[in-house]
Amino acid sequence: MATTKREPKRVRSMRRRSAHHADRARKASTPVERFRAAQDALLSAVTHSRAPARTARGKYEEIAEHVRRVLDRGEPNAASAALYDSKLNQSGTDSARLGNALMCLRGAISLLPETERDRLFEHYARHLGEEAQLIDAEGGDR
Repeated sequence: MATTKREPKRVRSMRRRSAHHADRARKASTPVERFRAAQDALLSAVTHSRAPARTARGKYEEIAEHVRRVLDRGEPNAASAALYDSKLNQSGTDSARLGNALMCLRGAISLLPETERDRLFEHYARHLGEEAQLIDAEGGDR
């Protein structure tokens, strides 16, 4: 009788990581919690992608553009806008810059009125989750 071939370690770890993030998203009860779960899933997918720096750089630019659009809607005061701008332009590794951009996105959405805030948290939770799945599907784990 032939034995079944065991899956490679990278496949097993990717499945375990994906299951963990899916479970967190499923258990999240508020839009902010779902956003945080999707944010963490995206950062994890980028970190474990085949080209983490390039992937993080591309996602950073996309998220930074979303932050600017949300800030235009929220019309923050000059000090807040300057703070977000300095955070987005801060130097560091590509993964750290992506983390800063996601933090800025969460903060910018929090400035909006409650109904708009919940709607955008849900929208971006879905969007970030899809991005994480796409990165994993392209070949997570190095």
